[in-house]
Amino acid sequence: MAVPPKTSKPLKVALVGAGMISWYHLAAWRNLGERVRVVAVCDPDPVKAALRAKEFSIPHCYHDADALFAAEAIDALDVASPRQTHAGWVEAAAARGIDVLCQKPMTPTLAESEALVRRVAGKSRFMVHENWRFRPWYRELKRWIAAGALGDVILGRMSFVSSGMLPDASRRRPTFVRQPFMQHEERLMIAEVLIHHLDVMRFLCGELRVVGARTAHTLADVRGETVAAIFMESASGAPVEVIGTMAAPGYPPRPPDRLEIAGSRASAVFADDELRLLGEEPRSQIYDGVQGYQASFDGVIAHFVDCLQTGAPFETDAVENLETLRLVENAYLSADLGRARGNAWEIYPMDTEIASSQNLIGQPKSALDTPALLVDLDVMEANIARIVATCRAHGVAWRPHSKVHKTPEIAKQQIAAGAIGITCAKLAEAEVMAAAGIRDILIANQIVGPIKIARLVELVDQADPIVCVDNVLNLTALDAAFRRANKRLSVAIEVNIGMNRAGVEPGAPVLALAREIAGRPGLRFVGLVAWESQATTIADPAEKERVVRDAVAMLVASARACKEAGHAVEIVSCGGTGTFPYCAQQPGVTEVQVGGAIFSDMHYLTNYHVDFSPALSVLTTISSRPTPTRIIVDCGRKAMSGDAAMPAPSGLPPIAGLKLSAEHTKIDLVHPSDVPKIGDRIEFVVGYSDTTVHLHEEIVGVRGGRIECVWRVAARGRIK
Repeated sequence: MAVPPKTSKPLKVALVGAGMISWYHLAAWRNLGERVRVVAVCDPDPVKAALRAKEFSIPHCYHDADALFAAEAIDALDVASPRQTHAGWVEAAAARGIDVLCQKPMTPTLAESEALVRRVAGKSRFMVHENWRFRPWYRELKRWIAAGALGDVILGRMSFVSSGMLPDASRRRPTFVRQPFMQHEERLMIAEVLIHHLDVMRFLCGELRVVGARTAHTLADVRGETVAAIFMESASGAPVEVIGTMAAPGYPPRPPDRLEIAGSRASAVFADDELRLLGEEPRSQIYDGVQGYQASFDGVIAHFVDCLQTGAPFETDAVENLETLRLVENAYLSADLGRARGNAWEIYPMDTEIASSQNLIGQPKSALDTPALLVDLDVMEANIARIVATCRAHGVAWRPHSKVHKTPEIAKQQIAAGAIGITCAKLAEAEVMAAAGIRDILIANQIVGPIKIARLVELVDQADPIVCVDNVLNLTALDAAFRRANKRLSVAIEVNIGMNRAGVEPGAPVLALAREIAGRPGLRFVGLVAWESQATTIADPAEKERVVRDAVAMLVASARACKEAGHAVEIVSCGGTGTFPYCAQQPGVTEVQVGGAIFSDMHYLTNYHVDFSPALSVLTTISSRPTPTRIIVDCGRKAMSGDAAMPAPSGLPPIAGLKLSAEHTKIDLVHPSDVPKIGDRIEFVVGYSDTTVHLHEEIVGVRGGRIECVWRVAARGRIK
């Protein structure tokens, strides 16, 4: 959709970031001549900013956003700074109505990018600088495909194989000389390199979905993966593959891509800087790879300016670019799940369903097949904001339980909102979250037995887990395993403050176990963990607060005794949705584990007497109306639980009863009614989120009745 064009000539532009890549940006701006004028460079390093400004005759330098925006009246901002700073710059510009061109990726994670797009929507125009598709040979190949020269695409393959991360003759590693930060990135080959190739294949082949991926870490001193293979398919079912490494001996450090696309009429190959059409009417074109690199910057920046001056839509609008980021995220999820399940290829049975819902993004929720698990994003985000605000008001941290959602994207959204990390109920759940890049994880459980302990030893290479302990036998096994691996595990003592499940008794038993931990070099004592669950069902607020206070006082007293005995106590962790906010108000508590409140449900509302708004629902379809007082829907215990509390249907006349069977739910009305009818939809507030989410392969995020995102329940079934 066209928007009003920018009429100012020349357009006034400021560049943020004076690193290596900024030279190519500024060269591209310069190549536009009188159409634009770069008036300022901003970088926290004044020397870098001054050098770039002098090199390109730019009049002003700034070192922070406030100074830049206070002094300059600009039409557009070109963001070429580190990804961690992108969101701040984009929001600052959007708040002032300044259009933005932002280097890929928008932010470090998909969840943060989705949130950023929502926050700046309608404030200014926002394009992502994804320039690979603007390389001249890919533009020409796109024209061939659009003209029908290849027919229908039946196969696509793209590879990038280099030695750039290996030492050259001078013992330097070319990739890290150019971009030193890459050596320390946790997500490397896909997120930093192949993201371009994924976008090119989307550009050439249409929308894609990931059906499998594999990664490998082959260099000990490089944090991220150095080899990756991503397997996808197009909307028509054509297989598409992207593979790459920058650790291949004998290859050049900066080789050209290799691309092969087979069509129903002809095929195309790009290799060694030559684009060839193979078939009955062959043709070829040779390119200069060095010139093509700069041409990609020229092309993307010229496109940005053209669209600003004509009002035309951006080809790589921020919303459009989210699809490339989703491919990146799904590739990592697929690879990580593959590792977690022993690299078995039969781990993708849910991908078809995921893809069908992903394709509905932007449509009303009525477009979904049923049963479907929905989360109202506005309500969930409001619940998250309330938890964060309450914790901050009382000076405690938030480490939410992820067992309620089992979804890395939601965990990352919680962390972006202010959580310090997450709490997991099971080791397998922690493995999924760690594989998704989440490091600060409390496993609120005992990890027992050689099989699980061996997995835990591996987990510490990906994350910084804290594990609960409550007996010496388990300590001995953990300590031995971690000493053999020359590693150290952080442990917290679980304390029984009234739940009467696991945990040692408060006071002297806690101190005795702390001494046992201190004497084991493979373990590091970090604090105490407890759960005051005996207070959850108390309806009277004053009585609930008293029970929570008395229980937590035992935990805090035990922590104080440990400190007095010389043991460092970093965390005193407790609390859940059923005792919030009282758990956060107790002196001596450092963090709370409130998890289910982000969704809320009938269990929390009726049994735990909390007042968080319910965000999670199950959408169903009426499949039968046998009588005027009976409604049957296509959803039963296999899609929504009734163990802790029964789900509650919305928008119905008064009901006399509700019964769940395996695949159906029967609703009895108090009075006969012709409505709702067969085929109508009924939405149920879930009975208990924990035992409903794990029944589903995906959570569909809805805002204002429209589908905004689809999240895979990646830790579904991860119970070991």
